[in-house]
Amino acid sequence: MTSYFESGVDGATFAVERTGEGPAVLLISGLGGSAAFWKGVSAALAAQHYHVICMDQRGIGGSERGTAKVSIAQLAEDFHQLLMHCGVELAHVVGHSTGGCIAQQLAYAHPEKVRSLVLGATWAGPNAYMQNLFALRAQLLRLDPQCYEQQGVYLSYPAEWIWKHNAFVATGKKWGPEQVQTVQERIEALLQFDGRSQAAALSVPSLILSAEDDAVVPHALQKELQTLVAGATLTSWPTGGHFFPVTLSHIYNDTLLNWFSRFEHDK
Repeated sequence: MTSYFESGVDGATFAVERTGEGPAVLLISGLGGSAAFWKGVSAALAAQHYHVICMDQRGIGGSERGTAKVSIAQLAEDFHQLLMHCGVELAHVVGHSTGGCIAQQLAYAHPEKVRSLVLGATWAGPNAYMQNLFALRAQLLRLDPQCYEQQGVYLSYPAEWIWKHNAFVATGKKWGPEQVQTVQERIEALLQFDGRSQAAALSVPSLILSAEDDAVVPHALQKELQTLVAGATLTSWPTGGHFFPVTLSHIYNDTLLNWFSRFEHDK
């Protein structure tokens, strides 16, 4: 069920999805910023008695853009306000890609809210590969948003998976100037994020997830993140692409549930 809450920063209204009962799990999606990314994951976790919370991020889906500057720090604060709005004292925080950067920032700024971190297909700080790739993607977005969207599919999923799910390549989305500007702002925010020193200071149990064939955020960046986050566990798969929560859905969901089970005594 969709509900809404108002940001204390600028009064923007955010669309929230909540399902299930039990220990809280906060799901934070990546560049696309949509709660819909987690549809299959939310259902699987709720079926195992977890209270799952996700949200359309600023300017995405049912959420207003507001007036606040878009940055990883601001997006993390939006999710902190979401937890407070939902009355959640402690949550497992799961972030994918850009969502992993937001999750790191949230855990750094508000460690008292985070029971554990799951950081998938993400990074601690910028490198030349990502800087160049996202500069190209931003240019393509300006020139042809529909082409940008389709190119993102081919970047994010393994070829064999696309062959079997060709509908993902087709796009009927109409991009207006506001949508283009929102995604451009988000690309700028993710490229400006450098959380290496913060990652080294994280004090919550952390699981890092990676697909070795990820062409968007290379596996080497998750390996680097593991070296920075004290005591972090790295789990990787040979294939799955950037969107492995979708392409490896059953394996991914089982991995989350096995990780969360370690904290059952903390209920």
